[in-house]
Amino acid sequence: AQFREMVGGERCDTCHTTGGFVPALFGLDDHSDAGFELDGAHLGVACVSCHVVEEDVQVFAGTAGTCADCHEDVHQGVFERSGVPARVNGVAGCARCHTTGSFADITLTPEQHGVWTEFALEGAHAGARCAQCHIPDEHGVGRNTLGIAPRRCDQCHTDPHMGQFRAGGETVCALCHGSEAFVPSAFDHQTQSSFELDEFHETLSCGACHQSYPVADGKPVIRYRPLGNQCEDCHDSRDE
Repeated sequence: AQFREMVGGERCDTCHTTGGFVPALFGLDDHSDAGFELDGAHLGVACVSCHVVEEDVQVFAGTAGTCADCHEDVHQGVFERSGVPARVNGVAGCARCHTTGSFADITLTPEQHGVWTEFALEGAHAGARCAQCHIPDEHGVGRNTLGIAPRRCDQCHTDPHMGQFRAGGETVCALCHGSEAFVPSAFDHQTQSSFELDEFHETLSCGACHQSYPVADGKPVIRYRPLGNQCEDCHDSRDE
């Protein structure tokens, strides 16, 4: 009597023929009309996987229809916590980031990453893999929970300047570099240094003053600071 309340539900020939009860005439469009569209990977799922048998009766009416009703939350609730958007682009649950084709198909866009985390994926960050920032430990813990990733440049990127621009315990790469690439630099010698370049010094290559020196591990590093800014620091007074 599960279908008694449906239009035509009192008649078996709504879904069956006199040739046999199996297969049923209930198709994909009917399933969508019932409130749950079968698409993607759901198309390959056997009916009994969702419509289980309880006390010798196969349950159809009232079958659960949300992702969490059938699928384990491998993210352990981190996307259901307070402050996280319950709906994205009009959809809720797993569909906020996944498709029904596969959980590996991520629909989260770089712009939506900013909505979720307040860290917009711009420039080169837009092409980074999730695991490059959300790094699991040696046991794989954190791969699915996507814990809070580092936000500071120097927490992800090796500082090739060996701390020369560190201030307050932090190196802010964005003072000189954009999110597209570290090269070219946006450093403005006139406003970001204590030595303004005049018309003569503007013609010099950076390497004329900022030379490479070996450091403890044998890797060379270009010296930017501290650097003398008096004439005699670079020029011999005996030079013609």
